[in-house]
Amino acid sequence: MDTRLGGKFREKASILHKIAKKKCQVEDSEKANGVAASRSDRNLPNSSNMEVEVTPPMNGTAVQEGETSAKKFFPITFVGSILWIGAFSYLMVWWAHQVGETMGITEEIMGLTILAAGTSIPDLITSVIVARKGLGDMAVSSSVGSNIFDITIGLPFPWLMWSFINGMEPVKVSSNGLFCAIVLLFVMLLFVIISIAACKWRMSKLLGFIMFLLYFVFLVVSVMLEKKIIGCPVSI
Repeated sequence: MDTRLGGKFREKASILHKIAKKKCQVEDSEKANGVAASRSDRNLPNSSNMEVEVTPPMNGTAVQEGETSAKKFFPITFVGSILWIGAFSYLMVWWAHQVGETMGITEEIMGLTILAAGTSIPDLITSVIVARKGLGDMAVSSSVGSNIFDITIGLPFPWLMWSFINGMEPVKVSSNGLFCAIVLLFVMLLFVIISIAACKWRMSKLLGFIMFLLYFVFLVVSVMLEKKIIGCPVSI
C-alpha cells in the first residue's frame, strides 16, 4: 500500500512540474511577442487547483495476503532460476568449445575471454540497473556475491554429484598454472582495492582505465602461464 501511495504522489509531482514548465515556456514566448501574461494565465490550467486522485486499496489485508502467498513460491523460483542458469551454462561452454576448435583458439583463451564475458554480462546489467537507482552497495555486492556463489556452490555442487555417481571418486583437475593463477587473482584483488582507494572511492574515467589495464595484465600473464612461457614453481 505504501508503494502505491508513493507512486501516486510521485505521479502528482511529475504532473505539476510539467504544467509549471509549460506555463513558463508559454509566458516567455508571449512576452517575446508582446502579448500580455494575463492572457496565458486564463488559457492554462491553474496548477494550484490541479489534483490527482489518490485512492488507497479498499481492503489492505487482501493485498497483504496476496503478497504473502506470492512470497511462498520464492524457493521454487530460486531453484528454477538455478536450473535455467545451469542449462544455459552447459550450452554456452559447449558452443564456446566448438567455436574454439573451429577457429583454432585454445581453451584457455576462450575461458579467459569469451566465457568470462558471457558469465559477467548478467552481473553487469543488474549492477548498472541498481547503480542508476542510487543503490551503490547493492551494485558492488552483486558483483562480489555472484563470484562467491560460483566458487562455493557452482563449482563444488557438480563435482559432488559426479563423485556420488562414481563411487566417491575424486575429480582430477589438471592445469599448468592453476596455483599461480589463484595467487594472481589475490594480487589483482589487492590492486583493485588500492586503485579504488586511490581514486577516492569514486567511479571515474581514470578508475575505468585502470580496471581495463589490470584485466589486460591478468589475461596476458594467465595465458603465458598456461602456455608455459612463464614457469610456475608449483604445478598441479
